[in-house]
Amino acid sequence: MAGTDDTTGLEQMICFELHAASRAITGLYRPALDALGLTYPQYLALRVIWHRGRLTVRDLGTALHLDSGTLSPLLKRLEHQGLIRRERGTDDERTVWISPTDAGAALEHHAADIPERLACALDLRDVTLVGFSMGGGEVARYLGTYGNDRIARAVFAGAVPPYLYKSDDNPDGALDDATIKSFQQGVTTDRIAFVDGFATDFFTVGTTLKVSDSQVRYAQELAHIASPKGTLDCIAAFGLTDFRGDLAKIDVPTLVIHGDSDAIVPFEHSGKRTHEAIAGSRLVVIKDGPHGINASHPAEFNEALLSFLNS
Repeated sequence: MAGTDDTTGLEQMICFELHAASRAITGLYRPALDALGLTYPQYLALRVIWHRGRLTVRDLGTALHLDSGTLSPLLKRLEHQGLIRRERGTDDERTVWISPTDAGAALEHHAADIPERLACALDLRDVTLVGFSMGGGEVARYLGTYGNDRIARAVFAGAVPPYLYKSDDNPDGALDDATIKSFQQGVTTDRIAFVDGFATDFFTVGTTLKVSDSQVRYAQELAHIASPKGTLDCIAAFGLTDFRGDLAKIDVPTLVIHGDSDAIVPFEHSGKRTHEAIAGSRLVVIKDGPHGINASHPAEFNEALLSFLNS
């Protein structure tokens, strides 16, 4: 029977609502991407390429959920624009590798403000930024760069700020050159063994594992399939990035939550200093908490977070 009202017959289809929302969000990107000469799919492809540095066409297609028929013309256009290069593998010519050109790499800098421009386009207000571990660096850098016009609160959970590198002007840092070098050598010589140990330490206090073996195995398997280059680059990113200037600019209500026995990002070198650097911040230290406190102590973690959000 034909409908007699203004409905379309699509209102009960969740898939259509998701499709419509996706198109609406994509449309908000258009002004910023037009200025860069990019389409939204090209931007997504470049985001992966910027992050990975070099990867195969197959890996890129997997990351973007695109088949070769859709991906090939997209890459051809990026190559024609001088933003990427494609090279056949020396060991197997069936494998095609992608990497950014100098121009493509430089474009990443010009695209850096797109998330902020999207926030403006969506007119987001009273946002709470929650950053765990390296994500805390993202929170600090966002607030240090864009300010708090749209941000109501900030949360640093087991986070790396203010500055983990130990140097003459940062004697309270946790990581010296030898430690950073040992991490890098671990990744370059036997990455799987390194991340297996790292993931175990993620949830360990002393010699006691604070989560199930299954949880550790899950974290290890995620690390196994991560980008080797991305894994290596993470070491410099969390070990050598100075967020002290960013923290000095934060003037929104802030929660710092940290495990007292964090072996990855030690509390004394990170959470404690972040709390001291941000005036009026709230500090919650979880007893016997490893780095992965959200998994090892979910009740305490969620209680602290929800109490802060509702205050």
